[in-house]
Parts: sequence; C-alpha cells; structure tokens
Amino acid sequence: MAPPQSKHSTSPQPAVALPPRPGHSLSPQSPNGLSPQLEAHRQQVLANPQLMQQLAQTHPEIAEAARSNPRDFGRLLTQLREQQHEAARRQQQEMERLNADPFNLEAQQRIEEMIRQENIMRNMEAALEHNPESFASVAMLYIDVVVNGTPIKALVDSGAQATVMSRSCAESCGITRLIDTRFAGEARGVGRAKIQGRVHNAQMKLGAQMLMCSFTVMEGAHIGLLFGLDMLKRHQMCIDLKQNALVIGDECIQFLPEHLIPKADQEDPVPPMAATPSTASPTSA
Repeated sequence: MAPPQSKHSTSPQPAVALPPRPGHSLSPQSPNGLSPQLEAHRQQVLANPQLMQQLAQTHPEIAEAARSNPRDFGRLLTQLREQQHEAARRQQQEMERLNADPFNLEAQQRIEEMIRQENIMRNMEAALEHNPESFASVAMLYIDVVVNGTPIKALVDSGAQATVMSRSCAESCGITRLIDTRFAGEARGVGRAKIQGRVHNAQMKLGAQMLMCSFTVMEGAHIGLLFGLDMLKRHQMCIDLKQNALVIGDECIQFLPEHLIPKADQEDPVPPMAATPSTASPTSA
C-alpha cells in the first residue's frame, strides 16, 4: 500500500484578506491615488480594529501605510498578494514532485513536515482571528510607592519569592546603613546575581497605608524595587486584574499605565530572583 499523500497547499504567511487582482478596475482612481477597490479595502481595514491588530502583528508596514500613506498601502498590499500566490504555486509544485515518488522515504518525510507546518500555520491563523491579543506584549504590573520618603515605581511580581531592591535604589532611599551583610549570598534563576544583604525593617507608603517591609538588596539589579510574594502574603494583598489594581483591605491601588513604566524595566523586566523563586533564597554568610 502506498504511503499517505497530501495535496494541500498553503502560503507560508498567515492569511490576510486581500483585494481582487487589479485590472481595468484601477481607473478611475480615488483622490489619494488608489483604485476604488484598494481604497475600499483600506477603509475596511481602518474600520476593523481586529483586522488592524492582525496586520500590525504580521505585516506592521502595511498597517502603518493604511493609517498614513494610502499609495504605499496599495503597493505593499499588491506585493503581499503576489508573494502569497507565488509561494502557494511553488509549494504546490513541490508537493506534486514529492507525490510523484510515493515510495521515497525522504520525499514522504518532507511531505510530513510540510503538513506539520501547514497545521501550525492554520493554528496561528486561528489565533490571529480569535485571540489576536495573545500576540501583543503585556505590560508588567507597577505601582507608585514611597520608601523612606523617596518615591519609587515598584514592580509587583507574585512569581518572585522575595522582595528585591537594587543597591542604587537603597542608596537613593538612604537605607544602605541598614543592610545586614550576614544575609549576603547569591540569587539563582535565569542567571545569577549577588545578594549584598537584607534590610529587615523599612517604612513604605502604599496608597494611604504605611507598611513595614523587608528588602533583599541585590547587586546589579536594574529594577529599583520588586515587590515579591513575601510582602504580598505578609500584608494580605490581592492582585485584581479585573480592576487592574492591587487591593489591600478596602483600598485599591491602580497599576500604572504602560506609558508611565520605566523604559529600562520594559526591555528586561525579570531579574534572577523572579525567574525561579524556589532557588532564589539568600544563603547566610
């Protein structure tokens, strides 16, 4: 019996709704230089936030052109359609060539791989259509706090075992004199970092409340203050994503919008202690 064959063909990129192939319908043109069909398609994209988000993820240059440059939009969209047609044609030719020799083991392995890639692409297309937000970056949870009279933007991370403060942040807050170096050690997770010690008791203002907190001071940490699970549990705080707030008793402290989050923290928000909290405990010196 011959091995199973497939006659599927697919484009190597997620499908994007494209206008018909241009022909005589290109004239007359709209005032912005596009054919009526392309202009209608551009307006359809602009009026559909979900489609615009899909384009922004898969073809950001087309999404930007749809907003600001109609001529580039038409050119890029036509190029994309031609590339997809050419890719589908080449893949169909390859599939026919492989199917011509059904008893060739390498050919069947290649067919299996092509079918696997097709299934992956269909899965991605379904995600782009029904769950496009899964392709967007997620802003970390930050709150405004005041430590020893110094305002700080603190990252709230329930995946971090301990509350961590950088050495530079401790200096800004004027609490380096309280660092107990007997608790120096090493934090291990995705990478390693040196723990300089621990501040056992410092006052922190969060919303309208004054809390007593302890901080593990870490060398080289670029995040000023990471509010970890130890303090979240100690003060019985609740991360309420529906309200987008940190709840302490009856008070809700709103998380900061993305534009107020420190840029350096957005680029690399996870320190070693947050990555693998089970191995992040400081060791006594």
